[in-house]
Amino acid sequence: DNSAENVLQTRVAVCAGFADLFTEIAVKTGIEVITVTGYAKGYGYDEGDSFDESNHAWNVVKIDGSWRIFDATWGQGESSRDSRGKLKTTKAFDETWFNVDPKHSIFTHLSEIPYQNFLVQNVSLEEFERLPRVKPNFFSYGWITAEELLDQVKTKKAFNLPEMYDHEFSFRILNAPKSRILRIKEKVSIELSFEEDLHFFILDSFEEWTAFEKTEKGSKINFIPFNSGEIKLLVETPSGFVTVMMYDVK
Repeated sequence: DNSAENVLQTRVAVCAGFADLFTEIAVKTGIEVITVTGYAKGYGYDEGDSFDESNHAWNVVKIDGSWRIFDATWGQGESSRDSRGKLKTTKAFDETWFNVDPKHSIFTHLSEIPYQNFLVQNVSLEEFERLPRVKPNFFSYGWITAEELLDQVKTKKAFNLPEMYDHEFSFRILNAPKSRILRIKEKVSIELSFEEDLHFFILDSFEEWTAFEKTEKGSKINFIPFNSGEIKLLVETPSGFVTVMMYDVK
């Protein structure tokens, strides 16, 4: 029973219960909201998977005349399997999934009803399956836009973005390869801007470290990969190094 009343009593629900309770609370406080069902690239999804049926529910809220995406299920924590294979939730609030621009949420959420995606251009299920799975904060880096990727999906050209990892640092990418594949002996340039005192490094497959050079706006690096394998972009933290981006050299 995923009714709002039962969810309040039991504190247990699947996504439909989260969404329905969200809607009940929003309506009673005068917020214009709808519950949406559709397809989502969440727990258990692997890049390139296709969907036989809808598998998720979330909310859309009208704010200052514009519709925004809210996913209370994903925003409240993470799902995993325990030692017995039972699905469990780890509480870890993630504001990434609240107040999301529809053109950013479409890479992970597709409504069964096209107009509830609130996009100028419709995205079909087949196109949604081909879109890369990227979180809304992926676009905060500024070097790839949602419009670019949505235009590309219409051409049926394959996506091959570098791997991006969650972190707590704020920076923008002024210049970097947009393809995950780098070529041996081809020059690579990466330039970042940031306000914090951050220190970035490149780590290649031979465990060789190269530091970024400081610039007026942030830092930059020019390098030529001579070995195949993974190239990682790392940032130094008080507790160690954190990977923020990864390429493959071939």
